[in-house]
Amino acid sequence: MFTSECQTRCLVISAHYDHLGRHGQRYYPGANDNASGVAALLYLAQQLQAMKEQIIFVAFDGEEQGLHGAKHFVETQPAQRLYTNLNLDMLNLTNARSRLFVYAPHKMCAAAKQSLINSPVKLSVVRSGRSINRRLGKNITDWRRASDHYAFLRQGIAAIFITAAEDKHYHSLEDTFEHINKARYQATLPMLAQFSRALLTRQCQTVAHP
Repeated sequence: MFTSECQTRCLVISAHYDHLGRHGQRYYPGANDNASGVAALLYLAQQLQAMKEQIIFVAFDGEEQGLHGAKHFVETQPAQRLYTNLNLDMLNLTNARSRLFVYAPHKMCAAAKQSLINSPVKLSVVRSGRSINRRLGKNITDWRRASDHYAFLRQGIAAIFITAAEDKHYHSLEDTFEHINKARYQATLPMLAQFSRALLTRQCQTVAHP
């Protein structure tokens, strides 16, 4: 599902709203994966109303089964209409050591980088998934393909993926609201709005493809 009054080159802000759901007697709540992203999407839709003619807000289904919603969206939209995707997935910072990763495999403009300097939460801007794995001390995830942003990248459309990357409750019965760090999450939201505004400035209209 998506909403847009955008008529020209659009920033697509996305989050997937599906999760594992119910398997037999087991129910997987999906608070971090990805209610945290959907709530942030709704917050941004409210905060960025004045820029609605430049933004498409979209909540994708079928991410867990293979990015189906995102792939369908990209394949049915004129490519020249889509400027950049900002994809939000798993934003919960569980402790003081946790950080958000801003995965930007394309060249990110100076205005967007500048907007992150005074972030109230720890974050790292990275150009490759290997950089995320090195920081986590693991090498198990292909971050380029890890969420809906890949549907854009595979079509040559710039994309930025924001994620906390790890959560011990990932895809478990314990991914519940009680395990969301509310203070850190709420501190993240204004930063996301500031970053989104920066992506829409004139300086950012030339995000280079690799």
